[in-house]
Amino acid sequence: MEQTNNNLAFKQKEFANEVIIPEIAKLLDEGHSVTLKLRGVSMRPFLEDGRDKAILTKPCSPLKVGDVVLAEVAPRRYALHRIVKIDGNSV
Repeated sequence: MEQTNNNLAFKQKEFANEVIIPEIAKLLDEGHSVTLKLRGVSMRPFLEDGRDKAILTKPCSPLKVGDVVLAEVAPRRYALHRIVKIDGNSV
């Protein structure tokens, strides 16, 4: 899909999470930020599928309850979630 914005052309591509997430992790480790269009409905009504975006950055302080993180919830399955509890090494 090609879009134009202020006379600039953008091409939109979709990749499977298991392909793109390792690349995103590399960029974050290098100090870059990454913007992703959100998919799914688990954070409705605040965040909507396809409408909203998340800007990912490497955390600069320890994680705490209330932070939103990109988590590997099962092997090669990722989800954007808000931390509701931290118990030792379990989040």
